[in-house]
Amino acid sequence: MKTYIVLLKALSKRGDYFEKMFEIAEKMTLEGFKLNIYTYNIMLHACSVQGDVQKSPLLLEKMR
Repeated sequence: MKTYIVLLKALSKRGDYFEKMFEIAEKMTLEGFKLNIYTYNIMLHACSVQGDVQKSPLLLEKMR
């Protein structure tokens, strides 16, 4: 899990890998990992930086 979090963090800092970050998060869930506060925080921050207002509400809903 720690490796995935580091990977998501690295991808979140690169605008050109923004979509890849979500693909990796999906792969994590398919492999049985449960996204946690750290992974959601990374992805929400990336949405904020990228100005993506459509993915943020979806992530917030998944957190519930």
